[in-house]
Amino acid sequence: MINQSFTDLEILVRADGIEDSTADVIAALNDPRIRFTVGSSNKGMPGVLNNLIADSRGEYVVVLHDHDHYDPSLVEKMLGVIERNPSVLYVHTGVTATDRTTDWKAVYVDTWAELSDGDNWAKYMLSRWDSPVCAETMVRRTTYEKHGLYAPEYGFWSDVEMWVRLATHGDVGYIAESLIELSERETDHLYKKISWDQFDILLRIREEYGPIVLGNRTLIRLVSTGLSREYQRLRILLAILRHPRDHENWREKTRKYLRAQGGPFTRLLALLIPGS
Repeated sequence: MINQSFTDLEILVRADGIEDSTADVIAALNDPRIRFTVGSSNKGMPGVLNNLIADSRGEYVVVLHDHDHYDPSLVEKMLGVIERNPSVLYVHTGVTATDRTTDWKAVYVDTWAELSDGDNWAKYMLSRWDSPVCAETMVRRTTYEKHGLYAPEYGFWSDVEMWVRLATHGDVGYIAESLIELSERETDHLYKKISWDQFDILLRIREEYGPIVLGNRTLIRLVSTGLSREYQRLRILLAILRHPRDHENWREKTRKYLRAQGGPFTRLLALLIPGS
């Protein structure tokens, strides 16, 4: 990130309550634009990001991950999009995924326009179970001040909630180039596991924003009813059955969740899930 073509930036690095070699690495870089701090406790992703945003001084904020690589033109191109389009509240880009240990790479660049209507973008996000927005976006500081930071109650998915929430207040910018190289998730990472607690968070996001972006005259208004939660749970379960991930005792965990949290239909469905 220190080799960006746009050089007027500050780079904030925070260790989340962990002492490691980060301080030595940063000291060796000898770059006055980098500020390093150690958090007093383990606050997790939303808490760390909120603290860093509060400590930053720039007009625009770009979230960075320590395991990813960035094209030298990233900040310059993001800045161009956001300054050309005053209605844009955040900008995201195409990405390349790699596992760094082999030659495997996958490029994800879509054909979206540079400017997308916010309401339409929120609808699109609510139609998916993954996020089309890479977490490393550029956001106006005034946007955070007006519409809030990451909501800790959404945990690992707080960035997804953020992108939907901001899209209900303004437009979304996109750069149809791969400007970020993402490291493939570790095999024991939360994203790689089947967790009904995590799926419940995604359901809560749909309940929160579905009626807002899709209106009261559409079927999505049912997201506020038990019937819709049944339907959404069924959609998730069918997706899992089509693409099962490696997860210990996932059938038992699924049955337990549906019996405890489901309605009549999904509790019945739990009885039909074959044993492991």
